[in-house]
Amino acid sequence: MVVPPNGKGTMAFRIPAHLIKPGIAIGLCILTVLLGVIYLTMNKTFSLGEYTTLQYKSDTQDKKFNTMKSDMDDLQIELETLIRQESEVRQSLGMPPAKLPKSISKKQTPSASFFAPITDNTSLIPTPTDITTQKIALLREKIASAKASLERFRHSIQPVTSRYAATPSIWPVRGVIDSEYGYRYHPITGRYQLHKGVDIAAYIGAEAHSGAQGTVRFTGWKAGYGLCVVIDHGYGYKTLYGHLSKINVHQGDFIKKGQSIALVGSTGLSTGPHLHYEVQRWGQAVEPRPFLGATVLTAKNQFWQ
Repeated sequence: MVVPPNGKGTMAFRIPAHLIKPGIAIGLCILTVLLGVIYLTMNKTFSLGEYTTLQYKSDTQDKKFNTMKSDMDDLQIELETLIRQESEVRQSLGMPPAKLPKSISKKQTPSASFFAPITDNTSLIPTPTDITTQKIALLREKIASAKASLERFRHSIQPVTSRYAATPSIWPVRGVIDSEYGYRYHPITGRYQLHKGVDIAAYIGAEAHSGAQGTVRFTGWKAGYGLCVVIDHGYGYKTLYGHLSKINVHQGDFIKKGQSIALVGSTGLSTGPHLHYEVQRWGQAVEPRPFLGATVLTAKNQFWQ
């Protein structure tokens, strides 16, 4: 029965008994469907929230991973620099270079795409940051070891490097030897006499460099040699540079190996621009050829006895 608000026109309905059960069934189906829709909607909302949280964690992990990779690259460069420094010292002494360790670089570090997406089971999967952390720890150990090795190496070769620095071993000027050490007829005087050095052809104004470190003992004019410089290297060795056009050092100056000391010329008894280079041992001129480009091994075996 349906009763209107004003109480007029009351209508009565009668539901047949045979329709009651089907109606209840249909109502229950509608209710079930509605509850299912509500459940799926709520579950989807929760799943989206979980996904957003996991995605944020993933982005944070990727940023941390990239930062760690950058740190690892810096450490790799530091390690290779240390090894390269030792190699340069070895090569400067004529020794075999140090071997670089196997690189631990970003090329060997799995990228984030290598790993499975973040899920509830990711605790069982190694993350990029875990692996990178291990590599960084290994690099730090190698750097510490390389530093200690380099320090021990430098300490052990200190006497050798000092001796080698004071041993004439480089070409004093770029050029070709056009007159060797030994007896010859002098091109100007015509006398048969000992040529106490080598003449290296070079253009006027070319820089002449010290064959080894030492102290300048003489600068000025010397008969036959013209303008010349004499450097005392210790251990009984001196070098003489003759026929110069200009001298750029002074008596008493300490000179490093390879330092520019003068300019090539043609002063004194000279037939053309060249550098007369002389090596003296305990005041006696010796053959300069073996000293030109000598390594530490050559010096040790031939000159340090």
